[in-house]
Amino acid sequence: AAGKVPDTLKKEDSAVENSRTVVVAGNAIAVEAALEKARSMGYNTLLLSTFMEGEAKEVAKTWSALAKEERKFGRPVALPACIIGGGETTVSLNENPGVGGRNQALALSAALQIRGLDSVAILAGATDGGDGPFNDAAGAVVVGSDADVAEKKLGLDAQQFLDRCDAYNFFKKFEDGVFGNSNVIHLRDGPTGTNVADVTILLVEQSQSE
Repeated sequence: AAGKVPDTLKKEDSAVENSRTVVVAGNAIAVEAALEKARSMGYNTLLLSTFMEGEAKEVAKTWSALAKEERKFGRPVALPACIIGGGETTVSLNENPGVGGRNQALALSAALQIRGLDSVAILAGATDGGDGPFNDAAGAVVVGSDADVAEKKLGLDAQQFLDRCDAYNFFKKFEDGVFGNSNVIHLRDGPTGTNVADVTILLVEQSQSE
């Protein structure tokens, strides 16, 4: 305001008179590419939104509600269905949080919400390969049996891990105990070099019990 620091360039400034801006990468582009890939794999697709935001564990309820709608009524798109959204959620930390991030929290919350649903999967991941500080994960992918398997086979209470903001350690322990390997459902591929927010994918196929 005092004129000591140059102001942000305005569109009428001569310095940008002959310039143009081209967006070469963005969340919408990432989501559209994922939709195209899903269609090539035989899925019926729907773009939910590229402006998803809010508390991660609450946004998970929207995705889980869509999963239940697809499972019971085969809508809003016919099975096999792939619904994709983008944006970026947040996590409100408690006083002594564990390790994790918004996508891992969303996935863990979704695992609880879709408990018991078969042929349903929800993936939540950061496009840059990093989901919060102090961990090497981008997110996770969950299915309807994960919460029960974690509890019955490993004694892991998914709700407790979610409540203490410790989704990373839930998925790490789950993978170690169930698969004996990493990067199976816990997305740990490392940095991608591109950050265009997050992508969430819901897949629903014909029920195996039908």
